[in-house]
Amino acid sequence: MACSLCGQEGHNRSTCLLNPHVIAREQAQAEKYAPPPTTTEFRVPAWRAPRAGNGYGQLFYAGSHVVVHSANKLTCLDRTTGRVLSTTLDVRAVAPTTEGRLLVANDSRASWHDVEHPLWLYPDSVVGEKAALHAPTLRVAIVNEHDSVSCFDVRSGARVWRTSRFLGAFRKLSGPREMVFDSTGAHLALRGHDDTLTIRETREGKVVGKRDNVQGFAWHPSGKALVVHDNSRTPGQLRLLNLSLDAPYWHTSIDMAQGSALLAFTPDGALLAAAESTAAKLFRAKDGDVQAAELLPKSTAAIALEVWNRRLALAAMDSDGDVMQIDVQRV
Repeated sequence: MACSLCGQEGHNRSTCLLNPHVIAREQAQAEKYAPPPTTTEFRVPAWRAPRAGNGYGQLFYAGSHVVVHSANKLTCLDRTTGRVLSTTLDVRAVAPTTEGRLLVANDSRASWHDVEHPLWLYPDSVVGEKAALHAPTLRVAIVNEHDSVSCFDVRSGARVWRTSRFLGAFRKLSGPREMVFDSTGAHLALRGHDDTLTIRETREGKVVGKRDNVQGFAWHPSGKALVVHDNSRTPGQLRLLNLSLDAPYWHTSIDMAQGSALLAFTPDGALLAAAESTAAKLFRAKDGDVQAAELLPKSTAAIALEVWNRRLALAAMDSDGDVMQIDVQRV
């Protein structure tokens, strides 16, 4: 029997390519498997701040500012122009608040920090060589002299809990290399020099999750999941995991030329950026689908993502310490 739309034999109306529903389905399928859009040359940055950092460290957005924490120096930049607003030395750790203020810590104290007028409020706080801060709950985690980790209340200086010592073949390999609180302050992620990732709840310090072969990680803004760069296979994989680190919501391959991926979420948790030396890919956070690809400056050392004026902005610091902002796309 001939198709009622095109008059040809061998198919019916429901599968005919002239059927609008079939056309829409074919287009959706083609878009799903189409190669991601890429830039063939480096996109011109909206601005560049030379030597704002030292080629390594933290980079994040806080209110109307881009914050660079590198080599114990805190630099605050205007997010629209890249102009340096303030520089503070001897800063061990820094954490942003939703209001755009910063909680910063040096060797012996923690404070609220307004971008242009630093103000130390907690002179009795105990802060060590390596520290992690969570501004809303005023908690600070530090690495002790014997490579154990303690969690303190910033206001009183009272220790909330302390872990046993991190074991390593040599002292310089002991202790965590990274410590990051989740957005709620309920959990602390610690990555050791042996690439073991441990999740501890911050009320008593109990371990809730542990995973080996983690080259890098980033908390999802919800505080209920993490994305990790797992190098136990070739090529490596990005995995979005629950807090126990044993159940992936999704995973996707990522071919890293060297080292670990730099990972960053948008504040709403909708997009994930994964970057290595000179390139970055944007993934949809709910399922890991690639959305776009961008070329980055040489030897990128840190990245941050933010949505600003309906544009997705990518801040990057290169190995020379130059910080720049790239307007990626409209959202």
